[in-house]
Amino acid sequence: MRTNIPGIHIPDHIIHRLEKVDEQEAEAVNICVELVQKFREIEGVSGIHFMARSRAHIIFSIIKRSEILHKRQINSFYK
Repeated sequence: MRTNIPGIHIPDHIIHRLEKVDEQEAEAVNICVELVQKFREIEGVSGIHFMARSRAHIIFSIIKRSEILHKRQINSFYK
């Protein structure tokens, strides 16, 4: 990702964490869920923008696991 997406910075500890596991996509979801939970603790942050090229199902998994839509009705399109 560092070389394929201009202007992006991924810390070394994240890269190393992904390199250590066999299931990199699952670990990337874990990392995203952790980040979402941390962002929710920051006062003034009222939203998060998700982008995943051809990976909408992964975004829904992150949203569901992070519980950012807790107590909100989710559109049946994403179920």
